[in-house]
Amino acid sequence: MAKKFRKEPTPYEDIAWQLLRNRKICNTKWRRQQLIGGYIADFYCPELALILEIDGAVHNTPEAIAYDECRTYFFNSKNINVIRVKNDDCNAEWLTSIIQQYKSAYLNTPLSSSPIGTDTFSPSPIGTDTFSPSPIGRGGDVSRQADRGGEVKNCRIYYTSVADYMTREEKLDYLVQNKSIAPKSIEWKRLTPDEHGDWLNKRVGGVYDAYIHLGNKKDKTGENDKVFGDVYSRGLETDRDVWCYNYSKTKLEYNMSETTNYYNHERERLAAGLISAPTIDATKIKYCSTVLSDITKNKIYVFNSNRITESVYRPFVKSNLYYCSDWNHTTGR
Repeated sequence: MAKKFRKEPTPYEDIAWQLLRNRKICNTKWRRQQLIGGYIADFYCPELALILEIDGAVHNTPEAIAYDECRTYFFNSKNINVIRVKNDDCNAEWLTSIIQQYKSAYLNTPLSSSPIGTDTFSPSPIGTDTFSPSPIGRGGDVSRQADRGGEVKNCRIYYTSVADYMTREEKLDYLVQNKSIAPKSIEWKRLTPDEHGDWLNKRVGGVYDAYIHLGNKKDKTGENDKVFGDVYSRGLETDRDVWCYNYSKTKLEYNMSETTNYYNHERERLAAGLISAPTIDATKIKYCSTVLSDITKNKIYVFNSNRITESVYRPFVKSNLYYCSDWNHTTGR
């Protein structure tokens, strides 16, 4: 599909390519229609870890915005930032300006700061595995849907392992000796799931069923079935995990303070009658029913760094959380 898109670019993608190719802007090398983890990026610069996306009107629908968010989240999880450029801004002056700004910040910043904004950088979200595009089928077959169509079927998964407790030097030596996956010295085992869906460390007999269940909604009281817990809740729902969670406390503070400032900016414009509805910009804010209700009521939001706390984003994954009723859709229990 990437090859097809290179041959049949949109008019504005072609304009951007003519401007970017052969290091014409800031002496940066760009690849067009680059496949990255199942998604196809419009333009990718490896030396800056940067993607340029050229967006037309089709990207303004709620469905397209949600899909673009998923793509951005995935790219950010690979430490690649994304800048979205509207068709009308696809010119030499604008592209040169944003690439110069980004390159200067990138080369002079020890750690990626991931500020927010369409014409600057995108935030660094977490929750990568939420958007994994590779479901596993039966019998060791894998079906993967590529970006914008295209499908890969009937692949086989093979597995090998090294000895436990190997030192760093021993692992490096192993890689040196086995530079290719072809040598017969590597013992490959084809993986197939059992009837329980286990691929590795398959359960034996009925031992697993003897363990205490985490929960049983059919017997919530635990009278007939011992369970680990009797609370059944959806838990905390931020409705904007990319904003409210981050491994970096500094980035989380930046993201939440910026989106709070943008909310108040739109709130003031709405209250003054300058706009009839808040501007939908996924790079600056994520609206939900509660936030939309608050902004129409002219409710002021205040960023408070003391609201940042440690949280378990998913089992065994600790992250920083901005715990605030303004930005958390529901808190559950």
